[in-house]
Amino acid sequence: MKYMVKGKELTNLRRRKNLSQDQLATLVGFVGPSSIGRIEKGTRPVDREKLEKLANVFGVSPDSLVEI
Repeated sequence: MKYMVKGKELTNLRRRKNLSQDQLATLVGFVGPSSIGRIEKGTRPVDREKLEKLANVFGVSPDSLVEI
């Protein structure tokens, strides 16, 4: 199953941690920053594994990042 992430929330969390898109991509296991950019824009869904990795980086629940 694929999930759409709340892009603005992800951007805000990333900026509060002073992470670049490239740094976050590396932490989550993406090849480059363009994937994070597309997730933040709401044009790229993520699978459960990536959603959980994103949530772990920021110490939030995966559900809190998902668009309803």
